[in-house]
Amino acid sequence: MTPEKENELVQAVQLLQKENNFLKEQLRKAQEIIKNLQKENKYLHSQLRKFLNENTPSSALPPYLKDELKEMTTEEHKEHEEGNTKSAKINPRNKRREYTRKELHTLEKCPYCNSPLRERKKRIKRVVIHLKLPEVENVLHESKTYYCEKCKKEISTHVPDTLPKSKFDLNISLLIILLYAIGTTQRKIKEFLGWFGVSMSDASVNNVIHRMQKYLGDKKYKELEEELKKSVSSGADETSHRYKGRTFWIWAVANAKSVFYRIEKDRRHCKAKKLPTGKIIICDGYRAYDGTKKKLQRCWAHLLRKARNPEYPFHSEEEIIQYKEFVEGLSNIYKKAKNTTERSIHIKDEFNRRLKEFLMKPRKEEKNLITLMNYILEYEGEWFTFLERKGVEPTNNRCERALRPMVVRRKVSQHNWSIDGLHGLEVIQSLYETCKLRNADFMSLIKNEVEANIHGSGKS
Repeated sequence: MTPEKENELVQAVQLLQKENNFLKEQLRKAQEIIKNLQKENKYLHSQLRKFLNENTPSSALPPYLKDELKEMTTEEHKEHEEGNTKSAKINPRNKRREYTRKELHTLEKCPYCNSPLRERKKRIKRVVIHLKLPEVENVLHESKTYYCEKCKKEISTHVPDTLPKSKFDLNISLLIILLYAIGTTQRKIKEFLGWFGVSMSDASVNNVIHRMQKYLGDKKYKELEEELKKSVSSGADETSHRYKGRTFWIWAVANAKSVFYRIEKDRRHCKAKKLPTGKIIICDGYRAYDGTKKKLQRCWAHLLRKARNPEYPFHSEEEIIQYKEFVEGLSNIYKKAKNTTERSIHIKDEFNRRLKEFLMKPRKEEKNLITLMNYILEYEGEWFTFLERKGVEPTNNRCERALRPMVVRRKVSQHNWSIDGLHGLEVIQSLYETCKLRNADFMSLIKNEVEANIHGSGKS
């Protein structure tokens, strides 16, 4: 080989080495970019999981995250809606209302040309709901004093419809408690009452709330607790709450007629054990409820939300198809169980067997599928407890809805600043939410209890 050809070959090798080094550098940069993108994807996925996971009810999701809303235009849904509209009953709000008084409106001259009018037999009837706005008046109450020679005490006449040593009457106090129960802040309560001439400070509103809670007592709250203990089934759930900057926990127990709240320092199994739950507890996958030693019905809504929101990325189209088929099969088993009208242990065992056979079918290993199957098998035997007897629900949605007002209150007020305030919140919210479910008069209940406790204590 001539020197010239050798030089050309060396130069070609050098160029190839340079190109190879350049490609290696490009590959290294691409690998770094891929690594950073994977890291960023993992972070974004974890952030999305805060809004969309098995513990997040659909009512708490922003509209742009509700994929199921896009699927509500199918022909089947349209037919279902058409069927509902045909068989829909007349709205009771559109019925003719009964009236308490009657007013007759007349005219003597035409409002357009000022000419005399001739009356006709035809009359236009219209029932209008009028609101009588409250009027504030300052009333001087004089109470006669007496002396009891037997007790050796001076006694004065009780001022009706007032709290002891309060400058506000019981109606104002009841209105404050009602506004407090529906989640209005103390500052907004002060502004609201100010529109009607009741001048109060934030501290005064707070004092009225605490005094009403004190005179209300625990009688109705404990009665509600005992009622729930005797129930067949009840849902149980918990959420965080803030007390002086520390994390406490609101435990909720709910069924079709009652809601009960209790605020504790932690969410251990010993706290769950003390809850006034029924014979069957409907709950999510939290293990603290295992310590209650009662029958458990695990929430299918949590399971299906977990199934429809896989945690890990898929690596092939085949894995996606397999996972979709698994979720669809799981949903079909649940729908068949939910639509079953019979209730017995044999029906429960039959569906447990179907679920076990479905899970044991051979499938390709995939991380999301394995995670979901492990979750189902972890609570084996607790998915179809609702098939044993009537009145047991397959989901814990009722208790989640009961917790929602407390979550909204937490977002508005952020903190509680006293133990008495925490306990008062438990009592007031339990009674208010229970009255809503039973269509009972919350104001009358509070008024009767407060007056009974005031008169029983002999205070004026």
